[in-house]
Amino acid sequence: MSNLILAVDGGRSHIRAFALDLNGEEHGWIRTSGLPAVLSDWKMTADRIAEVFESLFDKTEIGPEAFSVAALGLAGLDREEDQRVFLDHLSGHEYPFQILVESDARQTLRAADPEDPVAIGLLGTGSAYFARGGDKTIHRTGGWGGLLGDVGSGFELAKEGFTAVFQAHDRVGPETSLSRKFCEMAGVTEIPEFLKFLYATTFDPGVWARYAPTVLREASKGDPVSLEIVENQIDQVCKSLYGLTAKADMPPGTEIFLTGGLIEEGKFYFERLKGAIETNFSAHPVRTLHRESYWGGWELGKDFLEGRIG
Repeated sequence: MSNLILAVDGGRSHIRAFALDLNGEEHGWIRTSGLPAVLSDWKMTADRIAEVFESLFDKTEIGPEAFSVAALGLAGLDREEDQRVFLDHLSGHEYPFQILVESDARQTLRAADPEDPVAIGLLGTGSAYFARGGDKTIHRTGGWGGLLGDVGSGFELAKEGFTAVFQAHDRVGPETSLSRKFCEMAGVTEIPEFLKFLYATTFDPGVWARYAPTVLREASKGDPVSLEIVENQIDQVCKSLYGLTAKADMPPGTEIFLTGGLIEEGKFYFERLKGAIETNFSAHPVRTLHRESYWGGWELGKDFLEGRIG
C-alpha cells in the first residue's frame, strides 16, 4: 500500500484524520480532541497535528512512508502568513510526505464543489458561513464564537433556551416545556438547582450545545417558546447569509449547502432553514452537504498527486 493521501479535518471540538487512496477508498481513520484554543500559537497547533499523525499511524498500522501527501484543513488558518509559520513548525517533525495546509472553510467548500461558486453554512456547536465567488476568493460571515456571533448554532439555541427557562421561573416570560426537559437532562428537579448545575461546571460551549436538540424537539412539538427561539436563530442565519452573498457576489443558481451536527441530527431544523433561506434568496437553492469536509482534503491531495497543483 503506497501513494496514500492523509486528509485531516481539524476543528476546535475535534480532529479527524483519514488514510485514503487515489480512488477515495478509506484505509483507516481516527477522531480525537480538537485544536488548541489559542489561535495564534501555531507551534502548539503543529505539535497537536504531529500527535494526530502518529495516532493515525499507530491505529491503522500504516507507516508514514506509505503516504505521498497530507492535506490539512484547519480552523483558524486562513492567512498565508500563518500557514507558513505553521508549516515551519511542523517541518521539525520530518515527515517523508508533502504537507499542504488550508483553512477548514476552503476545505469544506471544495468538498461541496471543487471549482464553481458555492456557499456553506456550518451549524454545529458553533457556526460560520463561507462562500467561494466566481473569482475563487473565499468570503466569510460569522464564526466569532459564542460571545460574539455563532448565530444558528447549538450554543446559541441552548443559550436562548436557558434564558427562556429562567425568565419563566421569574414570571417575566411565558411558561415553556423546556423547564422540565432541561431539569431532567441535568438530573435536578427545580430551576434554581439547574442554575447551580450550569455554573458548577467549567464553561464549555460544547456542553451547553448538548441542550440544543431539546430546543429543536420541543419546537417541533409546538412549544411556542421553543418555536420563537428557532425562528429567531433562523432570522439571524438569513442575515448572515445576506452579508455573505453580498460579499461574494454569487451568481444566480449558486447553491447554499448546510452541514454540521444540527443539520445531521434531524430534518426539522434543516426544513425550517431551507424554507426561510429559499424565501429570502430565491436564486440560491438550499441543499444538505452529503460529502464531509475531509473530502475536500482528499480532492486537494489528489490534485497534487495528479500534477494539477505544484
